[in-house]
Amino acid sequence: MLSINLAFKRKTDNYEFPEAAEAFFIQIDKEAVERLKEKGYGRTDIETYLSRNNPLLSRMSDSKFAEYLDEVIGSVEAASNNLPDINTLDEIYEDCLAQKKDSLVELYEANEMENLMELCESGYEIPDIVKAFDKHSLLSRHFARDNNVFNEYKDRIFSNLTQKLVISSMDEKEYALSVLKSREEAIMNKYHNSDRGSITISKAEESSIYCSSLVVDKISVDTLMELWDSNSEYASDSEYRSFFESKLNKVQELYKEIDNAVMPTRKSGPQSVYRYIARTYMQENKVSLLCGRDDKAICKRLLDMKYPKSLLSEALTASPVAEEPSRQPSKYISAIVESFRDIGERTKLQPDDAKKAYMTLRQNIDESLKKKGITKGFETNEDYYDCIIAKILLKQGHSQDTVENILSDQYGMDKKARNQGVIMNAVLSIKYEQAILAFNIPESLQTRAFMTKSFKELEEDNISIRDVYYTYIKERMSLNPSIGENLISESVDRDAVEFFFNAFDDLDKNELIKTISSASPRAFMSGIGPDYSKDLVNEVSARVQDYKSKDKDFAELIKEYNLQHGLALEGLSIDNQAMSEYQDGYIATRMLKRNYPFFDVRNAILTNHQNISIDKAQEYVDNILAKAEEVLKRETAIEEYIGKTDVTSVLNNAKKHDLNDCYKSFLGNMYLKKGFLQSSMDIRASAFCLAHGFSEENIREQIKQFSPIAAEAGRDENYVDYCMAIANEKIRKENEKLEHLCLVPHQKDERNIEEEYEFLQYEVEKAVELPWTMTMDVIIATSLLEQGYAAIDTEDVLDKAKIKGFIKNENYAKKVMEQAQQRIKKIVEFRDLNAGQVKQLERTIERKNDNDKDKKNDKKKDSNQ
Repeated sequence: MLSINLAFKRKTDNYEFPEAAEAFFIQIDKEAVERLKEKGYGRTDIETYLSRNNPLLSRMSDSKFAEYLDEVIGSVEAASNNLPDINTLDEIYEDCLAQKKDSLVELYEANEMENLMELCESGYEIPDIVKAFDKHSLLSRHFARDNNVFNEYKDRIFSNLTQKLVISSMDEKEYALSVLKSREEAIMNKYHNSDRGSITISKAEESSIYCSSLVVDKISVDTLMELWDSNSEYASDSEYRSFFESKLNKVQELYKEIDNAVMPTRKSGPQSVYRYIARTYMQENKVSLLCGRDDKAICKRLLDMKYPKSLLSEALTASPVAEEPSRQPSKYISAIVESFRDIGERTKLQPDDAKKAYMTLRQNIDESLKKKGITKGFETNEDYYDCIIAKILLKQGHSQDTVENILSDQYGMDKKARNQGVIMNAVLSIKYEQAILAFNIPESLQTRAFMTKSFKELEEDNISIRDVYYTYIKERMSLNPSIGENLISESVDRDAVEFFFNAFDDLDKNELIKTISSASPRAFMSGIGPDYSKDLVNEVSARVQDYKSKDKDFAELIKEYNLQHGLALEGLSIDNQAMSEYQDGYIATRMLKRNYPFFDVRNAILTNHQNISIDKAQEYVDNILAKAEEVLKRETAIEEYIGKTDVTSVLNNAKKHDLNDCYKSFLGNMYLKKGFLQSSMDIRASAFCLAHGFSEENIREQIKQFSPIAAEAGRDENYVDYCMAIANEKIRKENEKLEHLCLVPHQKDERNIEEEYEFLQYEVEKAVELPWTMTMDVIIATSLLEQGYAAIDTEDVLDKAKIKGFIKNENYAKKVMEQAQQRIKKIVEFRDLNAGQVKQLERTIERKNDNDKDKKNDKKKDSNQ
């Protein structure tokens, strides 16, 4: 085995520069040349300077070399006298490179990581690789090891190497199969379905499983597709297989582009801007897999930065979420962009507004009745008129509690049962009105043939009288009813006037008043006042205008429903009932949160479910809305909790707090960071609580009682199983990471042991999402001892170190050192064995070289003779 320095140097020397490298170095060289010209150096000195600093030039042909220098140097005056040796001015080139460090890192990083992994796989030790890195890494050609740019690059490279070594230490195929099975079992419980056992995993669910395994678990596309071929229900479809594999490759590519994103410039395109903001967002929130809500949060950041809204669609083409196999990219992007349309939030109604409206309506009804000769006015039938007002207030969006409080103020608490009865009847009245509006006339009632049948015949044909009643009302609303025998009824004139207002947009009200006055049988009846026609036309006009306004509002409501439906789907194709319930629940929650009146939301969802009986539709919608209200109630509870609790302090000192505080603080902390709640937060909260020693049974109860996500429509008790299964798997994987964790030292000059301990502690916390344990300090202590720090200093820094939420037991530092020294002993034994093998190999090579020299000398003698 070659020495580490020689092996590393060979890999660096064999590096093939990409096509983009020449354009990059041209920029650097031109900047350096300008500075050298300003100092008075001539062409010969500059050529020598560039040849020594630009590694590309040594690989060019003579003609290409001359052509390159002509472009970069251009014309130059003769050199000045008494200039310092140009070879002492390397800091100029280093400074030019430092200004473009992000591009330089992007140029080298992928190949550097590949080289390091190959060295590790060849058996070289991490500490030896770290030392060789300073001399033979790709960036060491340009910067000294004490340069800040080089040290930042080195920290980044070895931090990523730590992560990759954890994964590479496991058998990928076996590991991948266990991950896929675990995710499949969990997702079966994510949304409830009574007949789930007989249904295969949908394409949308399969997409989620494989994308998570690809991005979160770092399983290669080749391994995933190999397992897909033997496990997927859709493996027989070769066209879909090709599509699925291409999508996984695309998703992986887009995440890689985000990971390599650099600070955008004024000339950067929308995709570059998205990648950089997405990378920052993912780092801040410790997110490895993006979802639609994350993309919304990223777009909001862009808009907050005054980024043009018109460029969001193009920016989102860089989103890996849009390219997931189950999504239609164009629909997904449209749904995200449309969520930022320019509309104002609906004003939240206040109880005082309801109180004022109640008193005004009560007074108007009382005056109207008394004007008609009913002397007791409103008191004639207070239950009836209160019910009318209650319906009006509920339709405006006021809550049942608000209406009940108003009635209690008016009649006193001793009338509580009566007041609740009024409100209940108002609610039932509204529901039956909405049932009529949502009713579709069945085929058997769409012709007048049913009117020739008797009641008995209708029953035999299974035609319900209720449907006939609804049909009659629907036709009366759409045609022009009330033409009958009673032509002196006010209803006849009223319907006629309404017909005119509906038929003619340019109607002249004065001419209509004259017509009614001169042609209506009722207008001539005794007891009808002289202003009858005028009052009637004005009354009907107001009613028609109110109806048209409500019709417009309803159209806007349906538009909002359809929009929220698109946002909820995010381009997914939904193929099961539980997911449909979830989407409707999401829509209801969003619309209620935007202050749409409860019954308007109910009407919108009910109208969209006309393919089932009205009874089932109403039962379905009421269940959806009950769940939506519970979700909002729990969200409000979380908001109130974080408003009065220092959640960061609770999380940092979890062992001092009870489960309720830990769970709510974790959810609240995620809510503060992201502005929304999702199932992954329940999983992370559960894993956090499990890791801090709380029992699974008690954590399950927390989710059932407090989680807004668990209360969503489309979920049942299986959701808790889903959360706990993933949480337990997460804990298992984090422990597995800890078991394989390999720390890379900081390698800063003149560093003290306290600084190095803090750096390694940060690396452990970044790599493993678990509460602090003694094992972590053992790993750090082992690394410190390997670097050459004294055992007494290492034990001292362990003893003094303060870790949030971690309580050390007696003789803690001493116990850690004992375990660390045991590890060091094993490492030394392995290295001694390895060193012996290397020496044996060197002796073999030396003997072979001596034999080759002897043979060569013999050949020379023969030729001379």
